[in-house]
Amino acid sequence: MSIRPVILSGGIGSRLWPLSRQDLPKQFSPFLGAQTLFARTLHRVTPEAGFLAPIIVANAGHRPLIERELAASGIVPWRAIYEPEGRDTAAAVALAALEAAGDAETTHILVMPCDHEIADAEAFRKAVRTAAARPDRLMTFGIRPERPDTAYGYIKCGGPIDGSGEALAIDGFKEKPRRSIAERYLEEGGYLWNSGIFLLPPALCLAEMEAHAPTILATVRSAREAGDREGDRVTLDAETFAQVPNRPFDRAIMEQTANGAVLPVSFGWSDIGSWDAFWEFRDKDSDGNVVAGDVLHDETSNSIVISTSRLVTVIGLEGYAVIETPDTVAVLPLDKAQAIKDMLSRLRQLDRAEVREWPWRQTD
Repeated sequence: MSIRPVILSGGIGSRLWPLSRQDLPKQFSPFLGAQTLFARTLHRVTPEAGFLAPIIVANAGHRPLIERELAASGIVPWRAIYEPEGRDTAAAVALAALEAAGDAETTHILVMPCDHEIADAEAFRKAVRTAAARPDRLMTFGIRPERPDTAYGYIKCGGPIDGSGEALAIDGFKEKPRRSIAERYLEEGGYLWNSGIFLLPPALCLAEMEAHAPTILATVRSAREAGDREGDRVTLDAETFAQVPNRPFDRAIMEQTANGAVLPVSFGWSDIGSWDAFWEFRDKDSDGNVVAGDVLHDETSNSIVISTSRLVTVIGLEGYAVIETPDTVAVLPLDKAQAIKDMLSRLRQLDRAEVREWPWRQTD
């Protein structure tokens, strides 16, 4: 079995604003860790670990960021497919499957978002090898839930698909639930967090897309064929790609196919998609605080305080995020972390540059 990593980098991590922005999404942010999330994803699936060279499917506007990370990684060769605009994951997976289908050595593509964190990389690689033992299935990885989290989608599991009992049938995908529903999922059992990571035989993936999402597949193929290829880089034809239906792979294929399965796993996964998830995953001081930058705090617990350009002092907070950048200060309770989406909607309506622009670019 020869597994080719496919790293998806189309998102902007808006729920981690103001550190994550259109110009510098969270996967490239130096403030979320000593090594960027994109770099950690690359190093999880290196040729030295037994994987083939990666395919990157990314926003064309982030090409300089992508290629800087690839150069720093030392991983060669690699291939990149640049999307003129985001069209969700069904289109991205179709592009990767088409790119890999011509490789005689590729038995599977391992589709991964570039902005997730995995604490136990070896357990992750072991799970991938286990999933690869079923080449007749489109496999996804379901995370055993630790709490009734409302920021994640869920997978409802069916029975075992074979005698080993490791991989399970998929009875359905559930959108991010209300708290009461998430609590019921955990009480009932049989539900997993949806990681958004897939292991797919390219030919089977394309056959399922032909059956269940033919318009997506045909339009993606046309955009790829009409695009510009420079060596191992493909920039899709913008006019054609704009016609691709905007659908997630879960909905377009995994909910429709009779050949899907889920492998329950525990390898320390988080999508770090919001400030409360960021707090859960990061190391904390003795008061439960995540602190970075020039910060002084007193009588503060279970909070995040990040400064990027000046002194920030905090007194008497519990369960808050305080995020400072040169042009913005955001303060919010961690139990209302999802509400930052509403604030960003208001800022977009006002056409505020702080949503899009990374402040250092204005002065560098």
